[in-house]
Amino acid sequence: MGLNTTDMKLRISNFLALVFFVVSGVFAPCLAMISENLLRNPSFKQGMNENGLPIGWSLYGGRGTNQHIRLVEPDGSDQKVILIDDGDASAEIGLMQTCPVKPGLT
Repeated sequence: MGLNTTDMKLRISNFLALVFFVVSGVFAPCLAMISENLLRNPSFKQGMNENGLPIGWSLYGGRGTNQHIRLVEPDGSDQKVILIDDGDASAEIGLMQTCPVKPGLT
């Protein structure tokens, strides 16, 4: 006794609906819990501190020779971006932050 085409389509539709609701129920709460950016000053709009670093950011590596970190505004934009000029192949330079995280949420 086989299933006709209509019954098969109905079973497939029901199965796909069930999968959709299960997946939505599992992943939607996870996405809803992450509502804020964990980085401080992610847009660099707060400017630079007295050490020449973006506020909220720390220096990664050491400052070698010919290494510079600059805050720039691209032409025609109100955005701010960081330009890292690394002219020293023997030393690393970069920016970093330590962010508090909660297991299962971030």
